[in-house]
Amino acid sequence: MKKNQLSPRFTQFSRVKTILLLALLTLIVSCNPVKQVLKDQVKFNKVAEEVIRRGYCVNDTVIETVIDTLYKTDSLVINTVSFTNGKLDTVFADGSAVYIDDQGNVSVKCPVKQQVRTVTKTETIRDRSLENILKSDISKLDSIKSDLELTIQRKNLSYKELENKLRWQQGKFYLLIAALVAFVGIKLYSRVKKYLPF
Repeated sequence: MKKNQLSPRFTQFSRVKTILLLALLTLIVSCNPVKQVLKDQVKFNKVAEEVIRRGYCVNDTVIETVIDTLYKTDSLVINTVSFTNGKLDTVFADGSAVYIDDQGNVSVKCPVKQQVRTVTKTETIRDRSLENILKSDISKLDSIKSDLELTIQRKNLSYKELENKLRWQQGKFYLLIAALVAFVGIKLYSRVKKYLPF
């Protein structure tokens, strides 16, 4: 055998090893769970439901804050009063003014009162998919609860029926024991009666 040439057994073993390695790689690549989920809609929906249930998509919930400003305005009020002693013109600190003209008319001017009120409303847009999942979970649990309650009621009813049957059988057993005791007593009395003085 030449120095550079490999033995036929070794090359055959090498080929088998290569084929097994390729088969293993093909198997690993073909069983990719991500591809399985993406191809099968049922599996995809189950994974999506679990992702939503665990709260990974909580950022999808949007909170909107709406700020609204309301203005309330009073109208200008002018009151006129008759005055006979001459002119008067006065402006007060709050902006009200009194004016008396030559004819004796009094005019009172009040400034416009404006009230500003800011209303902040926070509206939460809920994650409807999580809400639907939770509603379905609640309905499943409610149906399980009602089934369990119905099963308990049935078992309680069957226990009561069984208890009544047991009491009936127990009464019959006590009656049988009493009859046996009476029978044995009568037999014993009839045998012992000869020896009794009365």
